[in-house]
Amino acid sequence: MPPDAKILILTHNLFFFQELLKLAPPKVKNFEKQYSLLRVVKNEFSDVITMSKGDIKNEYESYWEVLKNVKDGIVNPVILPNVMRNILEYYFSFSCKLDNLKIALEQLAESENDITYKSFCRYMHRGSHSDSSNINNLGRGSTEKYFAIFKDVFDKTDDLPHYNRMFGVEIDKEIAE
Repeated sequence: MPPDAKILILTHNLFFFQELLKLAPPKVKNFEKQYSLLRVVKNEFSDVITMSKGDIKNEYESYWEVLKNVKDGIVNPVILPNVMRNILEYYFSFSCKLDNLKIALEQLAESENDITYKSFCRYMHRGSHSDSSNINNLGRGSTEKYFAIFKDVFDKTDDLPHYNRMFGVEIDKEIAE
């Protein structure tokens, strides 16, 4: 292959992406000479942003990165409910706390008069891909509300430290104690 040849690989399969990275030079300096990693993000308009080799570690962390991108206005919030559901399913099934999740969702749905809480909880209860009527269009106006409810779930299950760590929120230790 000629030295100036370029190969472009597009994927949204994280496993395949990680396998390609394993074939690349391990040293950052050598990697950056030979490779460019770009991410296509979709909002009102599509954009391509540069990323580094260590930006994506696993699927779970990728979901949290998407939440941060929605908060920063980089990614369209229409994906928010599905990403949140995936995070909740991953975290609470991995930590063997699915019952806690169910109880927290039920308590939130019952305790709040805001219909957004009830719809959020119903959406989370349905599970991934189990109900085709889940397809929805989350408007920009309720993005903040969905983030607040999502945080409330972690708070109600006593998992707020995990939520804060994944969002990179630094808690002042004196205040926490």
